[in-house]
Amino acid sequence: SSDAGVGQNISGTDSAAGPDADVNLQTEPAPAEYVSKDSANYTYEQMMEDLEEMSAAYPSLITVNICGTSLDGRAIPEAIIGNRESTKHIFIQASIHAREHINTLLAMAQIEQLLVHHADGVYVDASYDELLSQVCFHILPMSNPDGVTISQMGIDGIRDEGLKEILRGCYQNDLDNGRTSSDI
Repeated sequence: SSDAGVGQNISGTDSAAGPDADVNLQTEPAPAEYVSKDSANYTYEQMMEDLEEMSAAYPSLITVNICGTSLDGRAIPEAIIGNRESTKHIFIQASIHAREHINTLLAMAQIEQLLVHHADGVYVDASYDELLSQVCFHILPMSNPDGVTISQMGIDGIRDEGLKEILRGCYQNDLDNGRTSSDI
């Protein structure tokens, strides 16, 4: 476990020398930002790319497994962070429902936070490294990638023509039964 940043004076002054002392602070470069938070329309493709980049940058901290495949052939990733041998495992599942896709962005930002700040992050009185040594997180950032894709891009986001036909049939049934008046 690293103590980098703990107790470091970041105010620009050396408290022992007084407020007017000229201090040359050595700071580490800002950590990379992997997860773009510029748009609430965080897509499946962005998520997969970000998971790949973070697992390449932090191979000792994160493992990404594929735990399933959607009907349209999209891999459903699971990010594992922490001590796999721990007796405490926490499962976090995001974007179960298609229109809740902002939850994927939140889960990915949390993964990024744990990885980028594993050595200097603190929760309550424990460092992230200490917490991660005691628990294992299993995070499914997007449980329903096909639903999210339909919500963000419409039916044209679906690649499989047979699946598109099934969806059109479901839509027509809902239209005929007065459950929707929206365009597909």
